[in-house]
Amino acid sequence: MNTSPTRLRAGFAPDVVDLARRRSPSKPLRVMVVHSSHTGGHAAAADALVSALKELPNVEAESLNTLKLSSSKVTRTQSWLYKTVSERFPWMRRLGFEAAIQGIRPACWMANLALQWKTRNSPEVLDYITSKKPDILVSTHSQTNSMLAYWKDRNQLSCPIHSCPTDFLSHMMWEHSAIDHYYVASPAAAQDLEGFGVSPSKLTVTGIPIRPALAHPPAESQAALRERLGLDPHRPVVLVAGGSLGYQPYRKIVEEFDKLPDDFQLVAVTARNQAAQAELDQLHPKRSLTVLGYVNNMDEWMRASDVVLTKPGGLTCSEVLALGKPMIFLNPYPGLEQHQVRRLTGDGVAVEAPTVADAGREIRSMLSDQRRRDELASRVAALAQPASAYRVAEHVIRAAAGGASLSSSP
Repeated sequence: MNTSPTRLRAGFAPDVVDLARRRSPSKPLRVMVVHSSHTGGHAAAADALVSALKELPNVEAESLNTLKLSSSKVTRTQSWLYKTVSERFPWMRRLGFEAAIQGIRPACWMANLALQWKTRNSPEVLDYITSKKPDILVSTHSQTNSMLAYWKDRNQLSCPIHSCPTDFLSHMMWEHSAIDHYYVASPAAAQDLEGFGVSPSKLTVTGIPIRPALAHPPAESQAALRERLGLDPHRPVVLVAGGSLGYQPYRKIVEEFDKLPDDFQLVAVTARNQAAQAELDQLHPKRSLTVLGYVNNMDEWMRASDVVLTKPGGLTCSEVLALGKPMIFLNPYPGLEQHQVRRLTGDGVAVEAPTVADAGREIRSMLSDQRRRDELASRVAALAQPASAYRVAEHVIRAAAGGASLSSSP
């Protein structure tokens, strides 16, 4: 297992810049980053990596969501399964994640059989990939690990395939012998994959790719940023986020926090949960409340905040850690979210609040206890990887420059 070196500033290592500059503009290095997801984290990691790669000369980078190319049969089936299991049979989703996390091979084998059906019925995706002739493929989704590995095992793909698991723990569905290298969030996530049989030589701790902008210290002060965002520059800010789908009991949070005597501002980002946004817009709390839907500047709202109450998604947690903010997790879903919470709270970089009232008590403690915030910040700094997109991009470019080119299967 390798650990990427810590740098004092964001950007690329000189040898990577040199590799890119030596490439002919008429024959650039081609990197394709692939996922197959209805939710935000896998796509966000892919977009972050592509953004970093595009800063290099003579590099073409593309983010591909396979669902945009797959047949309507595949997309309808995946959408229906996701919605049905999530809403009507959440215990099935929980058991599936538990089996993958524990490495129960028969269960993972059955899941891969289902993904093979999807792969065999997605020739459009393979045709598109081969037509682009990438020098390297990078997967940010366990589903596309399975798809790409399936095609490579059958000699339909021949370029290197790398992967970025998008959580702070890695489950068995990420593991495929055809994957040439993995970039993981932490040493513990690397150990997970080792336990599933991945060679340590295939593992590098880089952090999950997050927006390159988070690696660059802002020129704007926090007070100036708050003022620009319409907040009081002198009062603490608590940010409540629920991931790309806006899963939080927002109304209960606002009503409970309104009872607290502490003087702080509350910002609620409901993302795609339009019902929650409409409900909050009807409230008239005593406390200052800013209600937002889907935003493209989430990093600015995080920078403006003192404490972040959030869902434990891998990308969100990585961004909060990169900005050095205290995190509170409220009532995580059974399965992957609970495991992620246990890992991050065990690392001492976040706390869990079983109820909304507990979250309020944690907010009060964090805002009033400077020593606690300092201790938390020191642990956060040890795990944070603000330049993760650059670090992954460096390794990918080195591999692409020396790797085999991709050719179509006859």
